[in-house]
Amino acid sequence: MDNSSVDALLRSLGDAGRRQVARILAEGALTVGEIAEVLGLPQSTVSRQLKTLRSTGLLIDRREGSRVFIELGEPAPNGGGGLREVLNAWLRAQPLPPAVAARLRRVVENRNGGTDAFERLASQWDELRFEHFGGLFHLEAIASLLPARWRVLDVGTGTGYLLPFLARQFREVVAADASRSMLDLARQRAEREGLSNVRFEAGRLEDLPLEDASIDCAFAVLVLRFSTDLGGSVAELGRVLAPGGRLLIVDVTPHSMEDFQRRIGDYSGGLDPSRTTEALEASGFSVSRQRVLPATPSGNPAAPTRPAPDLFLITAERTHPTASAGDVPDIDNGP
Repeated sequence: MDNSSVDALLRSLGDAGRRQVARILAEGALTVGEIAEVLGLPQSTVSRQLKTLRSTGLLIDRREGSRVFIELGEPAPNGGGGLREVLNAWLRAQPLPPAVAARLRRVVENRNGGTDAFERLASQWDELRFEHFGGLFHLEAIASLLPARWRVLDVGTGTGYLLPFLARQFREVVAADASRSMLDLARQRAEREGLSNVRFEAGRLEDLPLEDASIDCAFAVLVLRFSTDLGGSVAELGRVLAPGGRLLIVDVTPHSMEDFQRRIGDYSGGLDPSRTTEALEASGFSVSRQRVLPATPSGNPAAPTRPAPDLFLITAERTHPTASAGDVPDIDNGP
């Protein structure tokens, strides 16, 4: 470092205001506006001080999106380096006045969505989160805990609503449905989403075109109530699941909501969870959970816009050999 650089560096820190700016930047990166707020100074004054400090090489600018953060350069390791590094370490060792430290903490907390910001946004938070992140991101995050190596079955896939979600989580997805029109729409969805690990199969619940023990996890979402043979359909799911394979059932509880039936074209009257559990246990499944899914509160932006029956879920594991067709009890869907 030549004499003129040494003079400039010492002059830059000869001013108490510039030393204070450099000292708070030793705590972490800040924008010009944040520095002004912490120190209670006009932004124009802060900008002039930063210009002088930058010319000495003490500061580093870092752009994040539309904002520029300024920070004090890292000190040399093991206390080495020249005058700039010595002054850098000296600045970091200076005490920060309590009032300045408190304002600095508040500014950083508010920038990162701290307590004050959450207090202000609490009543809008659900709506804001849904608007910016949608309603599925947390489900995808939770599903990532499941083994990615699984081969999964989406039985009664319909238009393939679940396929983008499943295809991103698992090695291979088999999408099965009895309706070829539905399968065509599911294929189109997969093409739009660029899903290359989905295989489509036309087949009824009672007669799935899949090999024995070829599936690790099956999803039967809003489909099992349409089966004409509940016991046979559950036994068929047990046949295609590998030992230890998982089954998730989500369906509609028994109801008499005529408007829902007309709109959806569903006159099944729903599915009795207890009958479903009985059929599962008769077909070699161990039921681990059965419960009614809570309704989404009306104030939540993800809430349904029309009334519908309650939903229930059942999770089960294939633990025993599946009963043969003649051994499966005759369990219908009930009213």
